[in-house]
Amino acid sequence: MLPLVPRTCAKLFISSPMIDEYNMDKVINCFQGQMLHVDGGGHHSEFIVNDVKIIPVPMFQSPCRFLCLSPLVFSQERGNKNRPFTYYYRPDDKELPSVVRHSLITKHEQAYGVPPQDKTLDFRLCINPQQRRITRLVHVHENEPNEFFVRAIFTRFVMSGSTQLMRTAWECGLGEHCSLGFGCVGID
Repeated sequence: MLPLVPRTCAKLFISSPMIDEYNMDKVINCFQGQMLHVDGGGHHSEFIVNDVKIIPVPMFQSPCRFLCLSPLVFSQERGNKNRPFTYYYRPDDKELPSVVRHSLITKHEQAYGVPPQDKTLDFRLCINPQQRRITRLVHVHENEPNEFFVRAIFTRFVMSGSTQLMRTAWECGLGEHCSLGFGCVGID
């Protein structure tokens, strides 16, 4: 007899600019009542989808305060051809706001096929002095041949400027490795 494991509730957020109101029923039916299997790091978990809700697109205003639902990853290849390395941006990097802006402009062009009408964007982290750590070293694909580590940022932040780019962040994710679950943001 298998030991009983306590039930835990979890939330899964899925967002995409490709899902319009006409396809929502298909997405809901795809997940409703399904069992999700999650494996990693030698662990296996099963989740039964009890409820699927559609979160309406917020009315974005400038400035807008966001929170990380999952860590944000921004990196750049540095070094030279003999000693290349990946540099992960940190909260105190002066280049971080321009990296965020450039990333969102690129994502908007990829998602919608056109550049945003307004490309202005200011990004500012909201660092709480009581928060012990706002960066985390995250292990991805643990114990698998393709495992790697990323340095990620996890805190609240404010964006002002283009509401199109804010919506792109909300729908597509912010930063890198969004298909692995990184970069999911919500309105604070």
